[in-house]
Formats: sequence, structure tokens, C-alpha cells
Amino acid sequence: MGNYYCTVMGKTYSTESFIDYECRLAYNAWFRNEIKIVVLYNAASIDKSKCPDILRNVGTHKEMKSFNAYYGDYRYDYQKVRAAIEE
Repeated sequence: MGNYYCTVMGKTYSTESFIDYECRLAYNAWFRNEIKIVVLYNAASIDKSKCPDILRNVGTHKEMKSFNAYYGDYRYDYQKVRAAIEE
């Protein structure tokens, strides 16, 4: 990440990605106890390697899917999502 000056006097721009920027803002707000962080994985398991480094070890991490024996496939488990948000 870096801030660079452009030709317009007093203006800067950053090469930081939008996702990195938003994650950094969320981490800073979490650090100040302003928000709670819930990381939801669109899977039946949690894979923290897919989470941005800055959020990897903070907040609550939950999978959003569960195996549904009746249908024989993985389905969204809205109760898990709700429980993660309400914790």
C-alpha cells in the first residue's frame, strides 16, 4: 500500500485495493470497540486462508452452509448465520 502524489496540487491517490481498504477500516473500528466483525464463508467449512490477513484472527468466523440429508446436498443454514450475527 502506498500513497502517491499526483499532478493536481495537494491531491494524493492510493494503490490499496477497495477490499483491503474496507477491511482496514473494519479492523480499526473493531479495535476501538465500535463494531463487531462477523466473517461468513460461502461454504460448509471455515477456511481462514481465504480471509484477508488483517481480519484472519479477529471477530467471529462461521460457515453459511450445512449438509441437508433430505435433499442430499449443501444448503444455506440461515440459523447459523443469524446465531453468528447475534452472538
